[in-house]
Amino acid sequence: MLAPENNYRNVTTIGPKFDPCGGTSADPALIATDFRTAIAHLVAEKRLAFDSDAVSDALAVLQSVIDGGHRIPIRFRTMAKTRLEQEISVAIRFSLSPN
Repeated sequence: MLAPENNYRNVTTIGPKFDPCGGTSADPALIATDFRTAIAHLVAEKRLAFDSDAVSDALAVLQSVIDGGHRIPIRFRTMAKTRLEQEISVAIRFSLSPN
């Protein structure tokens, strides 16, 4: 049974984003905006540190996609240090890299 303290708790999830039709036509800027929103929630929940180099790097990559409106080769300048940062980096790369 669920613990009562968790029954009505909001949970932020993050993962690869896909075109519902199975192609690569999903709007990259929309996907990047969704990732940016999820990262902001995780920072607010103190599950990610805003001053983390990996978080700053991910946000810069996402902003590049939003500004350009298209998929780009994803290159992070820094290595993710926590498991959550690693999972986010993989999800961003998988979702926004051109093939």
